[in-house]
Amino acid sequence: MLDFRTISRNNTLRLALLVVGLIIICFCIYKIQNPIKHKINLVSMFDDGNTRLNYEIQNFKTEIEQLTNIEINIINYQKLNADFPGEFTNLQALLKKVSEGSQYQMILGSAYYWIDSIPESVFFASMPFGMHHEALSNWVGNGGDGRLIWDSIYLKRSLKLKPFPFGQTGGQWGGVSSIKITKKQDFKDVYFRMPGLGAKVIEKFGGIPFDKDKFNINTSKISEYAGANDCKKFIEWIGVKEDRKLILDKWTFCPSQKAKKLYYYTNGWHERNTLFELLINQTFLYEGLDEITRKRLLSLIDKYNYKILAYFPEMNELEYNKIKYIDNGKVGDIQIEFITFPPSLINDIKNKYEQEILPEYFSKSKDFKTIYEKYRKYMVANDEYYKVTLRENK
Repeated sequence: MLDFRTISRNNTLRLALLVVGLIIICFCIYKIQNPIKHKINLVSMFDDGNTRLNYEIQNFKTEIEQLTNIEINIINYQKLNADFPGEFTNLQALLKKVSEGSQYQMILGSAYYWIDSIPESVFFASMPFGMHHEALSNWVGNGGDGRLIWDSIYLKRSLKLKPFPFGQTGGQWGGVSSIKITKKQDFKDVYFRMPGLGAKVIEKFGGIPFDKDKFNINTSKISEYAGANDCKKFIEWIGVKEDRKLILDKWTFCPSQKAKKLYYYTNGWHERNTLFELLINQTFLYEGLDEITRKRLLSLIDKYNYKILAYFPEMNELEYNKIKYIDNGKVGDIQIEFITFPPSLINDIKNKYEQEILPEYFSKSKDFKTIYEKYRKYMVANDEYYKVTLRENK
C-alpha cells in the first residue's frame, strides 16, 4: 500500500533542495557579474615631470581596472605632503602607513628613497659602480638570492610590504654641467642634483646638493632649482631622452657665461642602472584578493616591468644619435659636448666611495655589509661572464 505522506515528504525535500540549488547558482552568477570592488590608493613618488613613468603608471592603472575588480586611485607624494604637512616628511612614516594597509595599499618609487630608515634598500635601486640591468634582473629574479634579501629588509622591520620590480632605466649617464669637470676639486661649491650614495661622494668633494628635500621638487623645473647658482651647477637625471626634456631644453645660463655650451658626461658611475620598485601591502595581496585577481595583478606588474625597461635604453640611443649626428651636437642654440669623466677622476671617486662612504654604512648596519658582499660577488661573476661572452664573439 502506498504511503502518500512519505511521497509528499520526499517531493517536498526534493523541491527544497532544488530551490536551495537555484539560489546558490543565482548567487554565484551575481558574484561573477558583480565582484567585490577593491578600491585602493597607490602613492607615487614620481611627480608630473616624470613624463614617461607617469604615462606608464596611468596605463597600468587602466589595464588593472579593465582586467580585474581593482580600482586604483593614484596619489602623488607631493600632493600628499602638501595635504598633510610634516606627517610624511620622514618616509618611514609613509612606509608604515602602506604596511598598515587601511589608507594606502601600494607605493611606487625607487628603493633608495628609503635609505635614511632602511640603508640596505639601495641594493634594490642602484649602487655606484654597481650592477647593470641584466645582472640586477637576474639577482632579484631566479638567478640569485636577491629576491629573498629584498623581501627580508622589510620583514625585519615588521613592515608588511612585498616588493616587486617595476622597470629599470638601463645604463644611466653621468649628468650635465656648463663647467668642465676633470678633477675632484672641480666639484667644490657646485650645486648639484644626484640621488643615492653617489651624492654622498660629491658632497665629500665639496659639492652642495640643491635637492635635500628631493621629493618636494617639481621635476619639470629641475634645471631651474640652482637659481642664482647657475654658474656652477651639475644636474643628473636618467639618460638622453628624459634629460633633453627636463634639462637640456630648459637650461638657464648665468650672465657671465657668454658661450652657450653644455658638457654632457656619458659615464654614469653613480648609477649603472636604476630599478623602480612597487611595494604592495601583503595583507591586501595575499588575503584580500582571490587567486585569479592576484595572478592577473602580478602578470600586469611583470608586463610593465619589462615594458619600462625596454623603453629607456631604446629611446636614449635614438635621442643621442639625433643630437650628435642629425642636429650636429646642438639642442636649439646650445652646443652639447659629449664627454667622459677622465680615468683619474673616476679613480678618485671610487677611492672616496670605497674608503669612506661604504665603511660609514657598514657601521650603520651589519646587514648592509653582508648584503654588499653577496651583491658584489654576484656582480663580479656576472660581469666576468659577459666579458668572456663579448670577447668570444668579437
